[in-house]
Amino acid sequence: LFFLAGLWVNPAQAGDPLATIMYYSPSGSASKAVLDSAFSGNLPWAAWGTMVVYAVVFGFMAIRYFRWE
Repeated sequence: LFFLAGLWVNPAQAGDPLATIMYYSPSGSASKAVLDSAFSGNLPWAAWGTMVVYAVVFGFMAIRYFRWE
């Protein structure tokens, strides 16, 4: 998770395909949203949208496939 969040390797140094994966992973988009909001004052809508999509997809999967027995 540290690697995909960009905490282990800076995404700018990782290369284009890997940097894109890092920015659109759940932990990467969360760290980008928090850092950009804190230091630049702007809301990165792509990062927030990515987190919303992950929450909806994984929430649906949890409701659909997780059952108490």
